[in-house]
Amino acid sequence: MDAACGEDSLQVTSSFRTDSPVGEEEAHLYVERAEDRRIAADIGRGRYVTLLGARRTGKTSLLLKLRRELLGEGHVPVYVDLSLIGDANEDAWYRYLTGILDAGLNAETRAGGVGQIRDSVAFRQVLARVSRHLQPSRQVVFLLDELGALPLALLESALSTIRAMFNERKTSPEFRRYRFVMAGNFDPDDLVPESGISPFKVTSRIYTSDTGRDGVAEVVRHLERSGFLVCDEVVSAVYHWTGGDLYLTQRLCSLLERTQANSITRQLLARAVYDVISDEAVRDVIQRLHRWPEGRRAVRRILTGTAALNFNRASHIVSRLELIGVIRSDDAGYCAVRNEVYRKALLEWYGGLELRAGENRRGYGPLLPTKGAIGTGSPSGTQIGLASAMSSGTMVA
Repeated sequence: MDAACGEDSLQVTSSFRTDSPVGEEEAHLYVERAEDRRIAADIGRGRYVTLLGARRTGKTSLLLKLRRELLGEGHVPVYVDLSLIGDANEDAWYRYLTGILDAGLNAETRAGGVGQIRDSVAFRQVLARVSRHLQPSRQVVFLLDELGALPLALLESALSTIRAMFNERKTSPEFRRYRFVMAGNFDPDDLVPESGISPFKVTSRIYTSDTGRDGVAEVVRHLERSGFLVCDEVVSAVYHWTGGDLYLTQRLCSLLERTQANSITRQLLARAVYDVISDEAVRDVIQRLHRWPEGRRAVRRILTGTAALNFNRASHIVSRLELIGVIRSDDAGYCAVRNEVYRKALLEWYGGLELRAGENRRGYGPLLPTKGAIGTGSPSGTQIGLASAMSSGTMVA
C-alpha cells in the first residue's frame, strides 16, 4: 500500500481549471482523448467535422489545442467564438467575421486586407483570393465554437455557405484547402432540418467523451504540486465519483487543494464530494431536466432500472439526454447515468424510497468511510482500504 497521501500540504491557487477552457498556459492539465486523434485525422483527410458534447466537456479546450497544433504544423487555423455574437444582425455579423479574417488570414498570407465582407458571396470570394496566396500544402481550418449560439437567421446562411463550399470543392480547387470544425451543444438534425443545405450531412460527427482512470490520474496527481502525496486509492476514489468527467475531476481536485490540509483524509474527500454534488454544473443539468418532463421520466427509468433503454443517438430522447450531460452508454450498449456524482444528485432530486432501493439493488456502495487518512496503512484499523470501505455500509453524514 502507498505511504500517507499527503503531508505538509501547501495552498497553491489556480492549479486546476474549472472556470474557463484549458489554454496554452494550462496545457499540462489537458487530457487527450480519442476524439483528439480522430479530429486531427479527419482534418488531415480533408473532411469537415461536427464536434458535439454536453456543456463543460472540453470542446473549447480541444479546439484551442487543435489550433496550437495546426499552427505548429504550418497550417492556418481560424478560431471563431460564435457565443460573442449575441443577437447581432447581419451587418454586425459580417463586421465581426471581417475582423476575424483580417486577424487570422491576412497576417498569415500577406494577401492584403480582406476588405469589408457584406454577404456570403463576398465571404467565398475572400477565401478564394486568400487560397491563391498560400502554399499548396497549407490548410485553412475554421474552428467554429458554440455554433448553436448564432441567431437562427445568421445560422442558416452560414451553414448553407459551408455546405456550398464543400460541394464546390470538386469544381473549385481554391476551396479544397479549407476545412470546418463546427462545435457546440446541439442536435444537428434539430438545428438544420433541411438536409439539402445542412453541412452536417457531409461531416464526420464526433462526440466528446469522458476519460478513463489513467486520464483521471493525470489530473489528480497535479495535487502533488500543492504538497500532497497522491496514492492510488485517492485516484480510484475520484474516478469512482466522477467517472472520468474532466470538469468534475478538476473541480473535486480544486476543492481538495484549497483545504490546506496536512493529508487527504476520508472526511476531506467526503466533504469535497458533497460540494461537487451541489456544484453549479450539476444543478444546471438538473434544471434542464426539470424543464423537460419526457426526459425526467426517461432518467427515472434509468435510475430505477425498471426499463432498459438502448443507447441509440437516433432516438431524440437519448440524443438530448446525452447533450444535457446526464447519460452515457454502458458496456452493454444501454443508457446509464453518467457518473456517481450525478446519480447521487438525481436521487436527492427525485427523492422517494423506491429510487433509493433501486440504487441499493445495483450494489452501489456508500460515499466514503468515516475516519483516517487514505492509504496510511495504520494498524489502528481506521485506515482501511477504500475499496473495502465502499462496501462496508458506512456513510458520512
